[in-house]
Amino acid sequence: MNKIEIIYSPSEHTTVHYTIPFSKWLTVNDAMHLSGLINKYPEVSNLDKGVFSKIVNSDYILNPKDRLEIYRNLLTRPMQRRRNKAK
Repeated sequence: MNKIEIIYSPSEHTTVHYTIPFSKWLTVNDAMHLSGLINKYPEVSNLDKGVFSKIVNSDYILNPKDRLEIYRNLLTRPMQRRRNKAK
């Protein structure tokens, strides 16, 4: 059976993973509602989304075995973070 994976990291050390069955004409927005992700984490509707690291919009039609990723905003730039760790 074909499925869609949904990955979201609400905080630095937490990752949530959902798997939903694939259906024809399933959009990113539909998948987030079907998984219950929107109900548990309402902020995801305003975040960037991607499929296999490529940014897509909410009406993008998903394909079988796609991995939908929800990207939260970075709190600090990676280079600055490495500098802070080195101190």
